[in-house]
Amino acid sequence: MTRFAPSPAEYEECSISLGMVRGCEGLDFILFMPIASLTLEIEIPHAQSLKDRRQVVRSMKERLRHAFNLSIAELDNAEVWNRATLGIAAISSSTSYLNGQLREIDQAAHRIANGLGAQIVDSWAEVLSPGEE
Repeated sequence: MTRFAPSPAEYEECSISLGMVRGCEGLDFILFMPIASLTLEIEIPHAQSLKDRRQVVRSMKERLRHAFNLSIAELDNAEVWNRATLGIAAISSSTSYLNGQLREIDQAAHRIANGLGAQIVDSWAEVLSPGEE
């Protein structure tokens, strides 16, 4: 009998690395979905307060979430008013689809940031495929 995921009680005993889960009472199984991540470094030159920064970040998050099926979160602790870091994650059964989606998300983020008076100063993407270590 082949199992594709451990029960919740077995998770504590498992060692999880990208693409494989090992050590679950002799069970090894493969995670089949590639995962994409995109990190955006945003500069907000007009921000004079944490409130200004929060307005830009919240608007970017809402617009990207509305346009794409993704998860997005602020990654920094908001100590600097004129900069922010956003982390984006998406999954799909197709690595090529994820690569295209990351390009579209990055382009949309640049357009949205420009419309809000901010700019993306750096962005980097990564697609983690099953079986990679």
